[in-house]
Amino acid sequence: MRTKEIVGAILALTFFLGLAPSVLTDAPGAPFEVGGHVYSDATSVSGAAVTVTNLNTSESLTTTTDSNGAYVVALGNLASGHSAGHKIKVTATYSGMSGISIASRSKNLSDSPQIIDVTIVEAEDEDDEDDGVSGGGGGASGATSGEPYDNIEKHETRDQYLYVNREVTYSFVTPELAIYEIIIASKKNTNLITARIELLKGTSTLVDAPPEGTVYRNVNIWLGTYGFATSENIRDAVIRFKVEKSWLTENRLSNNDISLAKWESGNWIKLSTTVLKDDSDYVYYEAHTTSFSPFAIVGKFISPVKEPPVEEKPPVEEKPPVEEKPPVEEKPPVEEKPWWKIPGFTSVFAIAGLVAVAYAMMRRRRN
Repeated sequence: MRTKEIVGAILALTFFLGLAPSVLTDAPGAPFEVGGHVYSDATSVSGAAVTVTNLNTSESLTTTTDSNGAYVVALGNLASGHSAGHKIKVTATYSGMSGISIASRSKNLSDSPQIIDVTIVEAEDEDDEDDGVSGGGGGASGATSGEPYDNIEKHETRDQYLYVNREVTYSFVTPELAIYEIIIASKKNTNLITARIELLKGTSTLVDAPPEGTVYRNVNIWLGTYGFATSENIRDAVIRFKVEKSWLTENRLSNNDISLAKWESGNWIKLSTTVLKDDSDYVYYEAHTTSFSPFAIVGKFISPVKEPPVEEKPPVEEKPPVEEKPPVEEKPPVEEKPWWKIPGFTSVFAIAGLVAVAYAMMRRRRN
């Protein structure tokens, strides 16, 4: 009987363990360690990339979830150090059958081990959940967009604190965007500032005309709320993007034919664009700006030249056509002859001579 009770207890324990949720096989145990699970539709996700970022120092560490969907990151390995109260952000990214899924959560760092679970969703509907803890400067300053939703094919947002005299990088993982990094050098310290990339279905509705040249991507880039991303707040911004080599080949373009065009003051302008590197699939570029607006990645960009207006002249009155007359036949010139060769002249001269002789004879007779 004793043996049966033991066997029954073992079976019951096995049954309940089978129903128990998965636990961290390598749970965070040391100070400043962060760990947890990544879920999708209540199912743990293995092979998801998890990045833990210290938003106060802009440093991050990345790992991958194990077969149980668990991860552990030791923030003690960050070069710039860490302290309790720093704001941290945990971002999980997974490329599955339906495309790239992504989600993030923000918390204040504790000197005790922390468990932060993340549930991933589609990148277009990214869930950026802030647990509402105090400190860290409050919530993010969301990016403002004026683009109609029906012209946006995909979008992705990222949050970062900006600091004076420190470059802060926003990294984007949606491959269709073409933009993969924005590096901001701020003139002031800020709360969380949101950067938003919008891949457009066509030319932005916020511009008057498409740029000249062959367009690879139409994108909007927004930073913070309206009026923040100006040269008064931004010392420099680097936009890094990539172009497929196959597209360059199809359009008979070389690596150096690509530029980033920006809509500014009613015109498309060419930003200073540099080739960074290339691999088997892409050519990588960077361009500099101090403000954000609609952009276009263009091959053989041509700056628009404004021609002076042509002065209109009054119409010239048309005269009726002149009737053409048939040419007059020219007669050959009459040859002039000397007077002595005129016909009959000799006869007249002879008669006159006879009359003169007769007159002379009559006068002699009278005398």
